[in-house]
Amino acid sequence: LSWPVALFWLMIGKLYAGENDLPLSFQGKLCVLVLALVGLIWEWKYVSCLTGKVNLDCMFMLAPCVVGVFSLLKSLPKFVLGDTVPMRKISTIIYCTHGSVAIVIRHLMKKAYITNGWLCFVATLVCSVAVGIVILYLVEKKNMKFLRKAF
Repeated sequence: LSWPVALFWLMIGKLYAGENDLPLSFQGKLCVLVLALVGLIWEWKYVSCLTGKVNLDCMFMLAPCVVGVFSLLKSLPKFVLGDTVPMRKISTIIYCTHGSVAIVIRHLMKKAYITNGWLCFVATLVCSVAVGIVILYLVEKKNMKFLRKAF
C-alpha cells in the first residue's frame, strides 16, 4: 500500500517544482501551516488515546503540513533560499537514511532508558540532516565522487 502514498508525494513534488502554489498571502499560508500542525498534534494524540500506543507512523495531517511548509518556502524571496539544488539533494539523502538512523537512535535510547518519542524524532532529524550535509561536503572531494549515487 505504500505506492499510492508515494504517488501522492510525487504529485505534491511535481506541483511545487513548477510555478504552482497556494493562492494565499504569506499570512494565509502561515495560517494553513499552523492549522495543519494543530491538526497533526490532535490526530497523533487521538490515535495514541484510541489505540493505547504511541504511534509515530504516517499521519493524514502530514500532507497539509508539507503543503504549508513548501508554500511558505516558495513565497520567500529567491535570495533567501538561494540555489535549491542542494536542498533537493539533501532531501533525497534524508529520505533514504532516516529509517536506518531512526532504528539506531531508538536502539541507543532504549539502552539509555530514554523513551521520549519527540526526543527520538528530533535526534533522528538532526542526525539525518547531518549525514546529508556530510555527504554533500564529501562528494566534492577527489576520492569521494561515488557518493553522488546517494542523490
